[in-house]
Amino acid sequence: MFEEERAEGEAIGEARGRAEAVLDLLTEKGPVPEELREEISAQRELSILRQWLKLAARVRTTDEFQDRMQSVDTDS
Repeated sequence: MFEEERAEGEAIGEARGRAEAVLDLLTEKGPVPEELREEISAQRELSILRQWLKLAARVRTTDEFQDRMQSVDTDS
């Protein structure tokens, strides 16, 4: 039981770290709307967060990220 809780805690921590990295990159591109910030922070699927991180590195604006992030969700 303890091992499962620890593993779950580690996964949540890793997801939070990836979400923060996405937000850090997006902040460099411009203001991040609160709704987008909340959506990114709530995401727990590491594969989606990994794809969002790559996308955040490629886009020029937060609007472009927001437009393209939905296609990342369906591609996984």
